[in-house]
Amino acid sequence: MGQVKASPLQQALDVVENLSPEDQETLVELMQRRLVERRRAEIDHNAAVTLQAVREGQARYSAVENLTSGLDILKSVQYVVNQKGKPAAVQIDIEAWESLLDWLEDLDDRTLVKAVLPRLRLGPEKAGALLWDEVKAEWDVPGSELAR
Repeated sequence: MGQVKASPLQQALDVVENLSPEDQETLVELMQRRLVERRRAEIDHNAAVTLQAVREGQARYSAVENLTSGLDILKSVQYVVNQKGKPAAVQIDIEAWESLLDWLEDLDDRTLVKAVLPRLRLGPEKAGALLWDEVKAEWDVPGSELAR
């Protein structure tokens, strides 16, 4: 019977497995850095395309602000890899995490506003707005600022 030819990936893995553990760790670190560099290059490219779209009036400035915020967050990203050298998790510093949470909250708020804006444009009566004096009691909580 003829031998099945190993794929290039399998051949590479065979070579890596014959390296010392230290060399394997160095190779994993090098691959991590290259993956991060490649992803950052993609993000930089996308930011340039978005900025050009803003300049040409095809996108809003807020898209660039969001992208810049995302770039700042990604600068602190560290990838954790599994035994096969594939990214398995992401680690970011606490300031980046808090910025990411703020960004997601802003995004959620914008989505909510976009969803109700057409209804609000109808005016208070057609939109089904409630009078504050009629619903205030439902919101009053003893000791809160709303109760004052």
